[in-house]
Amino acid sequence: MNFVANPTDEQAAEIERGLDEYNAARSSARSTTQVRAAFVKSGQVVAGLDAAAYWGKLHVRLLWVHPEHRSKGLGRQLLDWAEKRGKQLHCTSVIVDTMSFQSPGFYARLGYRQFGLSEGYAGGASRHYFEKDL
Repeated sequence: MNFVANPTDEQAAEIERGLDEYNAARSSARSTTQVRAAFVKSGQVVAGLDAAAYWGKLHVRLLWVHPEHRSKGLGRQLLDWAEKRGKQLHCTSVIVDTMSFQSPGFYARLGYRQFGLSEGYAGGASRHYFEKDL
């Protein structure tokens, strides 16, 4: 047995598969469903969302909008779409986290309630955890 400090993408995927199998054996929840969408202009991604539906909740992992395309409603449209997709997948809520220098106010304006806060990140940043019922 060898310790590997920086596993390959394939090794990291095997770790994730192993955890998914372990969790699936202990839950009646459905398997994980990827929920992804993007806005593309002239072949370039200008905004996107990456989430996963599992254990009855939709977990948003990434939401990004290119700086030139911010404040045009793209983030809201992506979240609206993800919420609809979550409902189709029988999720009861959406969970997202964001750093204080990103946009916690954005989620609050969209009806997400903060349920957690982790402070003490470098530069005085904090991590905010939000949830919205579907």
